[in-house]
Amino acid sequence: MVHNGRELSKGLLSEAGKYDAFQILVQRFDEGVPGAIDPDEVEVIDMKEKE
Repeated sequence: MVHNGRELSKGLLSEAGKYDAFQILVQRFDEGVPGAIDPDEVEVIDMKEKE
């Protein structure tokens, strides 16, 4: 998961891990948490496609 060129996760995430992380991003953004990242600005990169 990448936001403005910065990788948000440390290491590879499973599909379930990506889903969970994205849900947390959405929840924090919807709650208006200061500094929350807009999920629409996050790019999910599938490392399997890069191989």
